[in-house]
Amino acid sequence: MTSPSAFQGGLRVFTVDDILSAAEWRGVLADFRTDWSRRLTSARTAEAEGLAPDAAAIEAATDAFRYARDLVSADECDRWLGDRGLTFEDLTASVTRRLQAEMSDPVEGCEPEADDEPIFLLDALLADEFTVWARDLAWRVALACEEKTLPSDPNPEIEIWPELEERFVSAGAALITPDRRKRELAAQRLRFLRVTVEVAEFDSDPAAREAVLCAREAGSSLAGIAGVNGFPCQTVAGFLGDLPEGWRPALISARPGDVVRPPDADGGIIVLNVLNRQEPALDDVAVCERLDTELRDRHFSELESRHIRWLINVELTS
Repeated sequence: MTSPSAFQGGLRVFTVDDILSAAEWRGVLADFRTDWSRRLTSARTAEAEGLAPDAAAIEAATDAFRYARDLVSADECDRWLGDRGLTFEDLTASVTRRLQAEMSDPVEGCEPEADDEPIFLLDALLADEFTVWARDLAWRVALACEEKTLPSDPNPEIEIWPELEERFVSAGAALITPDRRKRELAAQRLRFLRVTVEVAEFDSDPAAREAVLCAREAGSSLAGIAGVNGFPCQTVAGFLGDLPEGWRPALISARPGDVVRPPDADGGIIVLNVLNRQEPALDDVAVCERLDTELRDRHFSELESRHIRWLINVELTS
């Protein structure tokens, strides 16, 4: 059976099998296979024990899969699956296996049998990771198109993955310079602020207002106030850009010791106590790693937009 076409780069069309082959060459498919084998073994253990998800759970999980890919109508879903050579029954079977695996205690995966390979390929094509593998290959092909080094005719006797990878790694490294890092950090300083906050969740506005008043006026600990009244409180630390979007307006100008209420906390009644705030710096390894990733991602995304014509949908919306 001919592998479905996935995208075109230059004059060459790359298939779904090419995406999996490139992922296997880079070693990322092996990690996925190990986890998949463990899940399959757990699913079969659950099946042997007479455990199976009910129809409502399967429907909910299937709907979540569709909505994450913006496949609202049945026709859209069937077309998305068909582009990969799959059917709705394949999706249902894959979702059922994943749910069934969660019904059994985790077990070590057995060595896959030859008859398991079609199941593996089906689950791999439906995995969120497939989107990553597809874009990884597309970026390498886009770079080759930009450099005019991509062979136009596929030759099954010649594996092009090593050459694509070597050029990709080299080009990515060349993008990272001290000056580019400095400019990128200046443009995204607020996103890379390191913030540590206590997060207390209350069940009503009056309770939250009282907590804010006690913390601000009496200097009481927010964690102590929440604990005495039976409300949850936890400490959260990270880059401002990684914290919930609704928290950010309240934290942009907040200083250590400030107690603030986010205007939008996704329906929750949240109070934040700022414990620490640290300006980003280029001697912070985590900051540099994120800056480097964003510099590379932006560059190769631009190359993708110029040189890649997608024949399948690889977008996730959530």
